[in-house]
Amino acid sequence: MKKITLLFLFAMFNLVAFGQDLTCDDGVFLDSGGDAAPYSNDEVTTTVISSPDNVVTITFTFVDIESSTGNGSQDGCWDFLTIYDGPDTSSPVLAQTLCGEESGDGGVPSVDTSLLSVGDSFTSTHSTGALTIVFTSDGSVTEEGWSADITCESLSIGEQNISDFKMFPNPANDVLNISAAVNLENAKIYNLVGQLVVDQKIGSLSDQINVSQLKTGIYILEVASEGGVGTYKFVKE
Repeated sequence: MKKITLLFLFAMFNLVAFGQDLTCDDGVFLDSGGDAAPYSNDEVTTTVISSPDNVVTITFTFVDIESSTGNGSQDGCWDFLTIYDGPDTSSPVLAQTLCGEESGDGGVPSVDTSLLSVGDSFTSTHSTGALTIVFTSDGSVTEEGWSADITCESLSIGEQNISDFKMFPNPANDVLNISAAVNLENAKIYNLVGQLVVDQKIGSLSDQINVSQLKTGIYILEVASEGGVGTYKFVKE
């Protein structure tokens, strides 16, 4: 069952507002009804999922959020999730409107981009590694809600076997600068699924790596030098 903290109850407006903070250790992200009950009418739920030095991913395993054959409350949804890439609602939006009833009666939103399905994943690319999710429901039908697995990838710097190694800026936009007290031989950049996206020969104490072509996200830099190999994580903005 989910741990939920009731923050505010606005009875005057018939609006229920919940808030909860989750970490990687919680393992599962559920709606306000938990495993056994639907979510509520007129609900606004804000959930922040974060953990120090970790990148958060949520993967949906159950989806039953009321959709609409018309416009609904928003973009083909009567009730919907909005996912922000960071620790609060001022962070960039990963998904503006998400709903769908794959785990219920199979209803889908009229707007294709609003469809949320079992197996859909969302990973933070923010420097904090956090995700913020806001759920909004209307005042009529409620569905069973959702369940999503929470998994995390370490943001911590890896092996540091290169003398006086420096990497900046982090986060990087166009160029990543690297330097060390020993000759650097090669730099490779991998994404979080292990794909090699940059392979650059160096042969000097310092160099610049063009990262402008990389998608926003978190990457692993592997640097080989005369003194060994070091691995470092950085964020591409």
